Amino acid sequence: MLSNHTEAEKVQLTRSDVEEINADQVEMSQSNAGKIVAQVATMSQSGVGMIRAGSADVEESGVGLVRAENIVLSNGVANIIVAQNVQMTESRSAITVARNIEGGTNRSIMVIAGKIDGSVETIIDAPRAIMFGVSAGLVAGLFYLLQKLISGNRR
Repeated sequence: MLSNHTEAEKVQLTRSDVEEINADQVEMSQSNAGKIVAQVATMSQSGVGMIRAGSADVEESGVGLVRAENIVLSNGVANIIVAQNVQMTESRSAITVARNIEGGTNRSIMVIAGKIDGSVETIIDAPRAIMFGVSAGLVAGLFYLLQKLISGNRR
């Protein structure tokens, strides 16, 4: 089933494809959606491009961008997470920005958080991000200086 746009108080999807959903409550199972705007979004074995919700519960699913007050991500993948509170269990994310993160073993490329309770493996943490920025600035500055020196000699 393919639907372009769905608006309702409560939407339940099973093995469906929808471009956009606006509802108070969304429940998805083995379904796909381009965008969800809801107070409560719950998904299992599903995929969503973007979720904007008060609360999002993502289990064994994938999300491009999820922005919510509270997010529970279990055995799932999210490219970008922006939230007040994130609870992650055996999940992966590219970028997570949250006030509080808690949970089991998780992997993320970059995490910006006020408080982390649990195991989060990161590729880029704050000290590495600072070092990268300083290094990139120095390299850019050296190339700029080198270019000025070379172009100055040709005149």
